Amino acid sequence: MAYSTASDVKYVLNIPQTILTEDTELGIWIGTADAHLDAALVKFTSVPLVVIPTQIKWLSAMYAAAHYREARDESRAAGSYLRLITDGYLRTYLSNTYAKGKVVELPADQTVSVSS
Repeated sequence: MAYSTASDVKYVLNIPQTILTEDTELGIWIGTADAHLDAALVKFTSVPLVVIPTQIKWLSAMYAAAHYREARDESRAAGSYLRLITDGYLRTYLSNTYAKGKVVELPADQTVSVSS
């Protein structure tokens, strides 16, 4: 089960819900986003998550939106900016939920480390 839906991603992207032509592509980006989240979450819990917290739902939608924007923007600026913001939200979520307030880093290689 995906962590977010095409409807969630459309909300982030401000795409009207009645436009269905993007749904297949958004589904692909949701899969990519969820794989990224699973790679971060696996250090702390079993994945894929069975119960999806609201924060994970929106992180999935935001990462999927970032991928969607990057695929359409030659400079990749809009998607990269959204990804940067979402990385910060993910670090905060992991730190507060699993790492007992420790700083959680997401290196470029997408592995997760926790500093003491």
